[in-house]
Amino acid sequence: MVKSMDFRTKLIVLSGTVFLSATVSKNTVFCMLISFLLLYIAFQKEWKTAVRCSLLLSLVFVLRLYSCGGFNTCRFSATLCAITKGIKADCNHLMRTTYLDACVGVVDSKGNGLGILIPEMFLFIITRMTAVFMSALPIVKTQPGELRAIFKKLNIHRNFHLPLIFMLRFFPTVKYEFREIIESLRLRGICSWKKPLTAVEYLFVPMIFSASKTAEELAAAAEVRGISAEGDHSSRRLIQFKKSDWLISIITALFCAILYYWEQLPV
Repeated sequence: MVKSMDFRTKLIVLSGTVFLSATVSKNTVFCMLISFLLLYIAFQKEWKTAVRCSLLLSLVFVLRLYSCGGFNTCRFSATLCAITKGIKADCNHLMRTTYLDACVGVVDSKGNGLGILIPEMFLFIITRMTAVFMSALPIVKTQPGELRAIFKKLNIHRNFHLPLIFMLRFFPTVKYEFREIIESLRLRGICSWKKPLTAVEYLFVPMIFSASKTAEELAAAAEVRGISAEGDHSSRRLIQFKKSDWLISIITALFCAILYYWEQLPV
């Protein structure tokens, strides 16, 4: 089954993605990595996430085309000008410089108009972080009980894995509470852009108390279940590295090696 992929397989995919995201600079190689990750999360039946990541990366790709002059747009250096309404720039001088930024907006050939300066490094970071997020998503959605059984099988001390398990349980609960508070504020007509400071106050004050209460409840529930008790803890989950896990791990390792070799080839 798709949902029974071993946690260690997910770690292998995450490790390979982090390595390639830090070493790959060619757009073609990185697009191959993104294609592999889209298939990976689609294999995990995360269809909505795959579509959202595809749309985000497509938008970033278009903006980077602007940055590289793919649409014959006027580009501006961040060290020379900040585009605002009514500010003029000498495009002939700018075209002789090294550009690291994209200007998106209504700008004519003389540099007149309104635009938004988007740093190329910012777009670069977004693409890399999106790739890491796509590979880490199956790990984040792993059940806490399965995580505890895996860490126990790997002989990892509980002082390390218990905080991680609590964190994975805490943030989804807080996210649900956050949505409930926003909905209640909307019903009362308090959450409005007309009064941002009031909305922030009525949002974060109950959020702080709710998060504190949630942490106490999770800790109490864990203590009742004997999470800190000494001795051998049993688990109903069978942790086993199956043939599908071996296959995915080998494919991931080979794919990462091929992409890294491709990256080292001269242009």
